[in-house]
Amino acid sequence: TLTSASLDNSQSGRIASKGLTLTTGAFDNHQDGRLTSTGELQLNAGLVNNSDAGRIASAMALTAVVTGLNQTRDGRLYSNSDVSLDLSNGVLTNQGGLINAPGQLLLKNLTSVSNRQGEISSANGFTLAATSLDNTEGSLLSDKALVVRINQWLTNLRGKISANGVNLSAATLDNRNAELSSLSTLTATLGEFDNTDKGRLLANGALLLTADTLNNQNGIVSGQQDVQLNLGQLSNMGAGSVYAKNRLGLTLTGALNNDQGLLRSDGALDLKAASLANTGGSVTSAGVSTLATDAAVVNQGGQILSDATLTLTSASLDNSQ
Repeated sequence: TLTSASLDNSQSGRIASKGLTLTTGAFDNHQDGRLTSTGELQLNAGLVNNSDAGRIASAMALTAVVTGLNQTRDGRLYSNSDVSLDLSNGVLTNQGGLINAPGQLLLKNLTSVSNRQGEISSANGFTLAATSLDNTEGSLLSDKALVVRINQWLTNLRGKISANGVNLSAATLDNRNAELSSLSTLTATLGEFDNTDKGRLLANGALLLTADTLNNQNGIVSGQQDVQLNLGQLSNMGAGSVYAKNRLGLTLTGALNNDQGLLRSDGALDLKAASLANTGGSVTSAGVSTLATDAAVVNQGGQILSDATLTLTSASLDNSQ
């Protein structure tokens, strides 16, 4: 047991024990500082600077209660067992850092989280709930289920969020040139969703997306079972692709723009929208297709095809070439 008002373990400092409880104020462990335990490790501290290759690690359970954690430039906090990290409503900066547990990972009382080029991962399922999350070029990974709850914005630009079961919600999601994927089911509830520039929303199981707006220009939404999109508006223009291995359901309160885009179901297709623009686009299914719009369907140079029954209901249809 070690207690102090503050502690400087930076510049290759070493604190090691078979089992360790450290209680301090500000804790400086940057520049190759090492806080390690071959047993359990309990850290109670104020602001923790674990940047520049700092290490906080244990062979058994690691519990940290801090008011802020900086792991910029290869700072690492990990355990060979479980990790519990309580930020006490402080800021987590894991930019280029690592937080990992092969066992249970508990993340508590987060506000702003920066995981730019960093990794937060566990072999078990875990929940990340925060006010905001910047995962630019970062990785948020679980071998089991992952729950992500972000009150404001989630930036996943060129990043990866992946698990065996994903349940995600955010006010806005920037998934440009990025991957949000699940080996099983994927459920996402969003306000604005930007999936452009080769953004990928992928599920090996059922996929359910609810959003106010989805911009999928040059993006991919794909599910290997049923796919259901409940949206305000959808822009699937310019090589945008929405695919379902089984049933594809699109329920929109506003307009659907599929100009030069692709909507494809290998099963049934159910589409409801205020209007459908499909100039140079493709809406196809292997099963029964039902399309209904309140206003016009503009299909200039486009195709609306079904290998089974096709029912189209609209105020008007422009099917010119």
